[in-house]
Amino acid sequence: MSKLTKTMTLLTGAGLSLALMGCSSSSNSDVVNALSIKTSADTVSEIQRAINTIQGTQAPTKIASNTFETNSHLLIVSGQLMEKHNMPLNGAETELPDQYTLQLRGEDCGVYYEKDDKFVPLTNIQCRPNPIQD
Repeated sequence: MSKLTKTMTLLTGAGLSLALMGCSSSSNSDVVNALSIKTSADTVSEIQRAINTIQGTQAPTKIASNTFETNSHLLIVSGQLMEKHNMPLNGAETELPDQYTLQLRGEDCGVYYEKDDKFVPLTNIQCRPNPIQD
């Protein structure tokens, strides 16, 4: 193989790699953190169901009535069992809270759980992009 052929092969491979990277990054650009507009009681119920779907539980998760209106992130702390001396049992003091994020993905607004890479679209919510993307 001549030096020119090797160079052309290398450049073609590099160009293809850049093109593929461009495609993958453009699909991620459609995902932005969002804020809820005027969260209603129905919206809160739908967010609770989405979180229960992600967690695989039936127990209702308690969240504020203005969830996702001022922040794209929601932290949920698991309850801690306490012993008689008011100390946490079973290492519960070391558990980190679960973080859920309201995201816009194209036209879909929903709850995203990064730990399991799960996204649940919501239908009863009005969203807008969060001006502070963190």
